[in-house]
Amino acid sequence: IAEMGVKVEVDGEPVIVEAVIGDTGYLTLQDAFAAAKAGDTLVITAGSYTTNINVNKDITVVGQTDAQGNNLVNITGKLNVTADGATVRNLNVNNGSSTAGYISAKDVLIEGCEVVGGNGFRYRYTSGTVTFKDSTIKGDVYGIHFDGSANGNIVIDNCVISGWTSFAGTIDKVTIADSTFAEGNYNQLRFYQDVEITNTVFNKEMTIDFGTKNVEATFDGCTVEDGSSLLDVIYLPDIAEMGVKVEVNGEQVVVEAMIGNEAYLTLQEAIDAAQAGETVVLVKDLELDETVTVGEGKVV
Repeated sequence: IAEMGVKVEVDGEPVIVEAVIGDTGYLTLQDAFAAAKAGDTLVITAGSYTTNINVNKDITVVGQTDAQGNNLVNITGKLNVTADGATVRNLNVNNGSSTAGYISAKDVLIEGCEVVGGNGFRYRYTSGTVTFKDSTIKGDVYGIHFDGSANGNIVIDNCVISGWTSFAGTIDKVTIADSTFAEGNYNQLRFYQDVEITNTVFNKEMTIDFGTKNVEATFDGCTVEDGSSLLDVIYLPDIAEMGVKVEVNGEQVVVEAMIGNEAYLTLQEAIDAAQAGETVVLVKDLELDETVTVGEGKVV
């Protein structure tokens, strides 16, 4: 029934197999999750289900796909992963205006999923690594936001994310590759830890900032969707005021001066931008290679 599309009726009622573990089919998802043992692969058959998916065992949960790899399992409800080592693949999860995904476990993989809700993924996980791969995660408020953890790492690989995304300072490191941060209601990416970002595209409304001092952030091969400079979406005052170290394509970004809350890469740029009566503040020692001209009425 599950694997060959055979239609079976008993006393006029269709027999529907909702999940398969090995050679055993289960009529309900609840029965399948109850029977699953650590190390099992639980396959959810094609269809739409209004239920929460609670992964509380070290298992792999996989939704059926078509020949082109499109997901065929649609879940109206939430995905809640509380088992260390669990994997979830190929599910479409939509929880309306509520949080769609929760992770409170280590060494978890979310792959090939579409997770949509008021928040995409929210709340905390323990130590270890949580990986999001080949997935789309959309939140009206938060895309991926973890409030806390006991160390650990976040890996985001080939994902599309919209919504405010940030991770608690107790998380050691974030690595993002080959991903897109699409425009949404909250276009914010904030880091409280070191981060490496490669080959990632940001929407033009994005703000990338930092929540604590002395964070190191590297960007390689990253772009803004409208072709503008990557520095237009990085909040440069954090470099000047918080000692954040930012490298773009191997070059360290240096802020030389500030006017109020505006940061400038060179002193001359700041002086040129200053209006009469404004104060240009130097934020580092400078060795000037050329003359800097200060116009009338400007105070440095």
